[in-house]
Amino acid sequence: MGRFNWTLFLSLAIVASGLIVAAMLQVWFGLRPLTRMRHALSAVRMGQASRLPEDLPSEVRPLAKDLNALLEGNLEMLRRARTQAGNLAHALKTPLAILTDEAERLAAAGQREAADVIELQCERMRRQIDYQIARARAAALKRSPGLAADIRTTLEPVMAAMSRLHGRRDVAFSVGYDAEARVAVDAQDLGEILGNVLDNAGKWARTRVDVSVRRHGDSAEIIVDDDGPGLPPESYEHVFGLGERLDEHIAGHGLGLSIVRDLVGLYGGHVALDAAPLGGLRLILTLPAIHA
Repeated sequence: MGRFNWTLFLSLAIVASGLIVAAMLQVWFGLRPLTRMRHALSAVRMGQASRLPEDLPSEVRPLAKDLNALLEGNLEMLRRARTQAGNLAHALKTPLAILTDEAERLAAAGQREAADVIELQCERMRRQIDYQIARARAAALKRSPGLAADIRTTLEPVMAAMSRLHGRRDVAFSVGYDAEARVAVDAQDLGEILGNVLDNAGKWARTRVDVSVRRHGDSAEIIVDDDGPGLPPESYEHVFGLGERLDEHIAGHGLGLSIVRDLVGLYGGHVALDAAPLGGLRLILTLPAIHA
């Protein structure tokens, strides 16, 4: 039996190891463009970017260009849908305003009963228009990539507006941030959600409304407390009914919280009510957060 050639064995082993390392390096370098593409797509999906960067490796640049064109086309379609929704709302509200004006003329002429019927039906149509337009807009936008809103940036002008609106009744608004947070929600819709919630709290508050923002895992929580009369737990679900109001002496048409819950739900969040430490009602908005 021949003697084992260790020199040949070691030489072959070194060559094989070199080939393996070379193959691994080739695979690693070959996949680097795809890795960058994956990170770029993840940034778009998480709302950190609205399109893919232009400086991707040449191997994937044509694909990135096509994807950017697709993203732009999708965003343009959503912009047109939002514009059409606004035009539809305007087109419907104009004849409603005319009907309301006619109802006032009937009332002035002594036909109060007929005027009341027209005004009631016009108000119901107004609620449905606002409700359905808001739902349609959010349902389209939630599928848009790169959707993101900063809570502090959106909340502060709303707080300022509510302070002016309800300051006449000496209701003070304050806000505290336990954490900075961005959420996967269209900024305009987030502003509408916060406006409805804070306006509702301001109407019921006696002297103050406190807002706090915090992170909870993959979610952001916006907590709104007022020092108003509060509600019994059995009435919590009732306030979310379209057009429902528990006290007809409080101004408003009852649409706000119904829109809030539907918009928040469309974006994958939820709304909860509880007793506030101030003695009134606590409303908790939970929205999907975007990691920095």
